[in-house]
Amino acid sequence: SQLGSKEQEAGRLNAIVEELQKTNRELESKLEVYLNKLKEARDEKFAGEENHARELATQTKLAALYQKSSEELEERVKDMITAVEELQATVDVANEGKSAAEKEMETFRTKAATLETSVKELEAELKEARSRALSEETLREFCPSA
Repeated sequence: SQLGSKEQEAGRLNAIVEELQKTNRELESKLEVYLNKLKEARDEKFAGEENHARELATQTKLAALYQKSSEELEERVKDMITAVEELQATVDVANEGKSAAEKEMETFRTKAATLETSVKELEAELKEARSRALSEETLREFCPSA
């Protein structure tokens, strides 16, 4: 009977040991799953940090390129403004020259008109003088004593 009770107790202890071994295997399996998940999370974190660092470097390069492009465009705008100002000054000088030339042309036209009038008057006087000369000559021919 004592042997029976010891066998019973040994059976119960064996059952407990088997149950504990089963629980231990389950816990080890869960631990392995959690360790794999932890490793994956850590790998993802590092990959994310690397991607973030690359993205940040790319954005920094882009910002530098945009800054350089902006500075170049600002310089081109300044050059164009200078060129426009120079062209405007040239146009102003040309307009002043044109205005002076127009005034001078008007003066020449006035002088030409005056000279044309004088020429016509002189032609008329010449014609009249010729006519008088002819008349005097004709008069002398008809009246030699005159």
